[in-house]
Amino acid sequence: MREYQRVLKYDPNHMPSRLALADIYSYDKATYVPAINQAILILKADPDNFDVRLRLARLYSWSGRFDAAVQQYAWLVNRRPGDIELRYELAQTLGYAKRYDEAIQQYKVVIAQDPSRNNARWRSPGCTRTTTAWKRRCTSTSWS
Repeated sequence: MREYQRVLKYDPNHMPSRLALADIYSYDKATYVPAINQAILILKADPDNFDVRLRLARLYSWSGRFDAAVQQYAWLVNRRPGDIELRYELAQTLGYAKRYDEAIQQYKVVIAQDPSRNNARWRSPGCTRTTTAWKRRCTSTSWS
């Protein structure tokens, strides 16, 4: 880590070092914020960097900043609408953000694109609730 920091001290625009540093920071919950900051700096220089934006979305989600994560995932899904894994991660994050109706809509798209992912409806935190309304919504046959 010190080597990457040293390189960045002399060349703040050395993106491979900044990316490596962001990766190292992302391994520990205590350093998510520095990892997020590194990813943001990379995106300032290269706003269309898909991989870094995906890392940023995950970091935001892992750190509990769900609305920020949703924004990043939405950007990613708009660029790759057929990527089921991205849409699945977006749906999960919407659920964590307690935006259940939006999460369910994304899960429906996942199931429509890949019917074998039928378990997607149970991944939303809203679908684990015991209230009658959520049971109706999450067990509805209108999923497919």
